[in-house]
Amino acid sequence: MSLDFDRLPESVKQQILQLQNLEQQKESIEIQKRHVESRLVEIENALKKIEENKDAKIYKSIGSILIEEDGEKLKKELEDEKETLEVRKRTLLKQDEKIKKRAGEIQAKIRSELGATGVGG
Repeated sequence: MSLDFDRLPESVKQQILQLQNLEQQKESIEIQKRHVESRLVEIENALKKIEENKDAKIYKSIGSILIEEDGEKLKKELEDEKETLEVRKRTLLKQDEKIKKRAGEIQAKIRSELGATGVGG
């Protein structure tokens, strides 16, 4: 089905623009979510290595240098970061669900308006 955008009612044009905006927001959330999930995997791997090598010297990367760090202190830092990232991930999932719901509502309105005007059919 092909529609001439210029012939659509103004309200439908606005709703289409809202849908496009929501899609951009959804893409941004997906990118953020992938970044958070990747960092969570890194933290899990680091925590396992710290646990497996309790007696070994542990180094922390700061910029382009490595600094020796106390294993328990580093473990606490990583656990705190993990907790923060898990909260962030839950927030992103909630935002994603809200966007999906809102997009569905807008799509339903567009279908309804196009059906009422006969433009889409």
